[in-house]
Amino acid sequence: MKFYWKPFKKLAVNFGTAYAVKDNQFDLLKINERKTTSNGYWLPNINIRYKDFDLSWSKDLESPATYQIQSIRDTLNPLMTRLSAFFYENKLQQSTRFSFNKYTQKYQLGFSAGVNYKDKSEGHRSWRDVKNGHYTIQAFQAGSTTNYNGYLYGRYNFKAGNDWVFYISQNSSLYTYQYYSSINDVDNKLTNLGINLTQEFSVTWKNLIGLTPKYTYSWNKAQNSVKNNPDFVATANKTHNVGVGLNVNPIKGFSLETSYSLENRASGLTGRGNYHILSSSIYYTLKNNSQIKLTGFDILNQNRQNYWGTSGNTTYYQNTVTLRQYFLLGYIYKFKVTKLKN
Repeated sequence: MKFYWKPFKKLAVNFGTAYAVKDNQFDLLKINERKTTSNGYWLPNINIRYKDFDLSWSKDLESPATYQIQSIRDTLNPLMTRLSAFFYENKLQQSTRFSFNKYTQKYQLGFSAGVNYKDKSEGHRSWRDVKNGHYTIQAFQAGSTTNYNGYLYGRYNFKAGNDWVFYISQNSSLYTYQYYSSINDVDNKLTNLGINLTQEFSVTWKNLIGLTPKYTYSWNKAQNSVKNNPDFVATANKTHNVGVGLNVNPIKGFSLETSYSLENRASGLTGRGNYHILSSSIYYTLKNNSQIKLTGFDILNQNRQNYWGTSGNTTYYQNTVTLRQYFLLGYIYKFKVTKLKN
């Protein structure tokens, strides 16, 4: 059922509810285990919008995590044993979100914040034998999680004379993520906090030349409910990125697009490194408006995809093979569309 109410011009309210009946049937033939559940759920929701403000709340239902089911004890790997785990339950989810958006020719402003609550989640238990290094793991139905997220965007456009156009913008986001784990019979609830901040400034001259410096800062921290335990250590990681983009629109047939960024980030378990990423494209426009394009990606051949983080009592550094230096010569032709009168 859905209802709509508009008491006056700039206020609108949508509210309603649904009723869900969910049957789950587990029939694990090899181990002769069976279980059937049938439950009903009321799932109300409401949305209130006033001018540029929007507030919503909803209740929803998520299916059991059948992908976590392990019907039998797995001992095929001599270094790891995976214990059986099954009969997961439905998860009730509640989401609340507030947002504000204002867009004009001179400025744009957007803000949103949300909370997501689930009454159940999934986690993993693990045990390690320090004598022989053998590892035992088991998935399980865990407790509730509450995750937060926020986003803020702002941009202001201003002119300086007839030839110059400037704008300044910022883009910020925040999120949290929670996860349950147990190591050597010590239970922990991990809360991961992430923050990203981006500042950008742009200047354009006669719509021919544009220069855009940008700075981005990223920060990530893992916090544990267990304190003073060597298996659960609080860690933090940060990344700096300073860059600039340059665009030159057709001048005597030539156009240029180029970008450069200096990234300071993880280059090992304990070290950090500076990575210089330079890419550029040059176009030449022919008389028929087609273009010849030469692109150089990662011209300095330093592109890396490095990631540093923690999981339980493991600190890991990951280096992924990624696209690096290449040059490409191409030809661009735009087909014109002619509209015919009836």
